[in-house]
Amino acid sequence: QADDIMRASARNSVYARVDGVERGDTFLLMELEMIEPHLFLEAHPAAATRFAQAIAKRVDICIAQSRSYTVSGDIT
Repeated sequence: QADDIMRASARNSVYARVDGVERGDTFLLMELEMIEPHLFLEAHPAAATRFAQAIAKRVDICIAQSRSYTVSGDIT
Protein backbone atom coordinates (compact mmCIF):
# COMPACT_ATOMS: atom_id res chain seq x y z
CA GLN A 1 0.00 0.00 0.00
CA ALA A 2 2.92 2.35 0.59
CA ASP A 3 3.94 1.75 -3.03
CA ASP A 4 0.46 2.85 -4.14
CA ILE A 5 0.82 6.04 -2.11
CA MET A 6 4.20 6.75 -3.70
CA ARG A 7 2.87 6.16 -7.22
CA ALA A 8 -0.12 8.41 -6.61
CA SER A 9 1.62 11.31 -4.94
CA ALA A 10 5.36 11.21 -5.42
CA ARG A 11 5.99 9.63 -8.80
CA ASN A 12 7.97 12.63 -10.06
CA SER A 13 9.95 13.09 -6.87
CA VAL A 14 13.58 12.28 -6.41
CA TYR A 15 13.01 11.76 -2.69
CA ALA A 16 9.97 10.76 -0.70
CA ARG A 17 9.34 8.74 2.44
CA VAL A 18 6.13 7.06 3.54
CA ASP A 19 5.64 6.36 7.24
CA GLY A 20 2.75 4.33 8.52
CA VAL A 21 1.54 1.34 10.44
CA GLU A 22 -0.45 -1.71 9.55
CA ARG A 23 -3.66 -2.35 11.41
CA GLY A 24 -5.02 -5.69 10.38
CA ASP A 25 -4.90 -5.71 6.58
CA THR A 26 -4.98 -1.90 6.30
CA PHE A 27 -2.00 0.42 5.96
CA LEU A 28 -2.56 3.65 7.87
CA LEU A 29 -0.57 6.58 6.53
CA MET A 30 1.09 8.59 9.28
CA GLU A 31 3.37 10.82 7.23
CA LEU A 32 4.23 11.40 3.59
CA GLU A 33 7.47 13.32 3.55
CA MET A 34 8.39 14.93 0.26
CA ILE A 35 11.10 17.26 1.55
CA GLU A 36 13.80 16.16 3.96
CA PRO A 37 15.65 18.96 5.71
CA HIS A 38 18.71 16.73 6.13
CA LEU A 39 19.40 14.07 3.52
CA PHE A 40 22.47 12.61 5.28
CA LEU A 41 24.50 12.99 2.08
CA GLU A 42 27.68 12.85 4.12
CA ALA A 43 26.86 9.28 5.15
CA HIS A 44 28.37 7.87 1.94
CA PRO A 45 31.06 9.39 -0.28
CA ALA A 46 28.99 8.97 -3.47
CA ALA A 47 25.63 10.02 -2.00
CA ALA A 48 25.74 13.68 -3.05
CA THR A 49 26.80 12.77 -6.59
CA ARG A 50 24.07 10.12 -6.91
CA PHE A 51 21.45 12.55 -5.61
CA ALA A 52 22.60 15.28 -8.03
CA GLN A 53 22.50 12.77 -10.91
CA ALA A 54 18.97 11.71 -9.96
CA ILE A 55 17.85 15.35 -9.95
CA ALA A 56 19.50 16.01 -13.32
CA LYS A 57 17.84 12.91 -14.80
CA ARG A 58 14.42 14.03 -13.50
CA VAL A 59 14.94 17.52 -14.97
CA ASP A 60 15.90 16.01 -18.35
CA ILE A 61 12.74 13.86 -18.31
CA CYS A 62 10.55 16.86 -17.47
CA ILE A 63 12.14 18.93 -20.25
CA ALA A 64 11.63 16.11 -22.76
CA GLN A 65 8.00 15.71 -21.71
CA SER A 66 7.34 19.44 -21.93
CA ARG A 67 8.64 19.46 -25.52
CA SER A 68 5.93 16.90 -26.39
CA TYR A 69 3.22 19.50 -25.89
CA THR A 70 2.48 22.87 -27.46
CA VAL A 71 1.46 25.87 -25.39
CA SER A 72 -2.19 24.99 -25.96
CA GLY A 73 -1.60 21.53 -24.58
CA ASP A 74 -1.97 19.69 -27.89
CA ILE A 75 0.47 16.89 -28.53
CA THR A 76 2.89 17.87 -31.29
